[in-house]
Amino acid sequence: MDDSRFIERRKFIRIPARFVVMMKLDINNLSDYAIDTEIINISEGGMLLELRETELHEPSSSAHPVSIYYHNLQLDGQLIWLQFRLPGNPQVIQAIAKPVWKKISIDSNGAIFHLGIQYTHILPEAQQAISQYITWQLQQGS
Repeated sequence: MDDSRFIERRKFIRIPARFVVMMKLDINNLSDYAIDTEIINISEGGMLLELRETELHEPSSSAHPVSIYYHNLQLDGQLIWLQFRLPGNPQVIQAIAKPVWKKISIDSNGAIFHLGIQYTHILPEAQQAISQYITWQLQQGS
């Protein structure tokens, strides 16, 4: 029985990862606000982010909960700015990505927002650093 709903859509190996990334949900207004969030897994093509319902710190106004921005996040046409360092690597990686899916769940600590993103603009040396990190993690047996 051939059922195309169950075909794997990923092109890249995805590995678990737990480290912080700075994200801005509006690349047209980079000075507005930033969210420090956590990467749950990473691949050469994108990553899964986990945002907890915490306060955003905006330089020009009062803090706002993540949900104010997250609930209105559009999956079509939205671009996200990212900046992070891979564990054990001092290189700062910056990328532009697009959200491809989002999910909200609730646990005892409040709302958890998961955001699957795909890189749209990333420098070749940053792409290579991610590839090397994934290869190294796979060799370590993580």
